[in-house]
Amino acid sequence: MVEQHATGVDQGYAWLVATSCFMINFIMAGPLVGLLGQRFGIRGTVLIGGVLAGVGGVLCILAPNVFWITMFWGGVHGIGYGLCNIIHMLLLNEYFDKYKGTAMGFAFSGDCFGTFAFPVILELLLQNYDLNGTFLILGAISFNVIPCAMLLKTPYWLETKTKNAIAGPEDRSRKFSSKRDLQ
Repeated sequence: MVEQHATGVDQGYAWLVATSCFMINFIMAGPLVGLLGQRFGIRGTVLIGGVLAGVGGVLCILAPNVFWITMFWGGVHGIGYGLCNIIHMLLLNEYFDKYKGTAMGFAFSGDCFGTFAFPVILELLLQNYDLNGTFLILGAISFNVIPCAMLLKTPYWLETKTKNAIAGPEDRSRKFSSKRDLQ
């Protein structure tokens, strides 16, 4: 028997929840990730995030108390996770057209898979390696974002457009030799 959904699904308050999620992402991640994405590109931003996440995990083994674990895991690792978790989705939008929904669903299913897998992994790690060993291994696992980030690159059909737009219509081979040349 099919369960009936309550009235209000996909309407009313549901859109307020969606708007709240939008604002949280906009306020918390938008400015920092946007600046880093413009400066270093998607690959560079995810690389920075992977390094921060890994370093945050490894630094937890040096933490003398819960305050420093909170700073390293929640702060350093959390910022790294935030950098990795947002901007790479832009590439899926560029690489996929017809199967964009499937690609996004597959990519986001990694979060769901981790939600089921990591509690079991954490329990085993804590039983076998204590808290410091667990943080060290979690930091090492976080560093595995780096080789994945190396696979992220702007599609070649957009890379050419971007380079041409930056260079402008005049002679693209000209190099500036001083500040005066820029004026």
